[in-house]
Amino acid sequence: MNVAPRSFWGRAECGVFASRGVTAHLLRGALAATLVAWAVVNLEAHPVLALAAGAVAVVAMRGCPMCWMVGLFETVAYAIRARSRA
Repeated sequence: MNVAPRSFWGRAECGVFASRGVTAHLLRGALAATLVAWAVVNLEAHPVLALAAGAVAVVAMRGCPMCWMVGLFETVAYAIRARSRA
């Protein structure tokens, strides 16, 4: 039986936007927020880098900020269900 290793940053089985853990999801959100803030502050000085930072932030959030929030709810629900089954 060939089973792929679980990645800290990988997706959970319970939803499209969910992460494997709440910590990983929050770290992805913090990274995205930092990149968006940097892009806004440095938009005039470095427009190409600001655009790239915005694109990386969208990838980190797996879509828009609302997608990230839905993923947070899915991740928390998955963690609660996994804990109640154990």
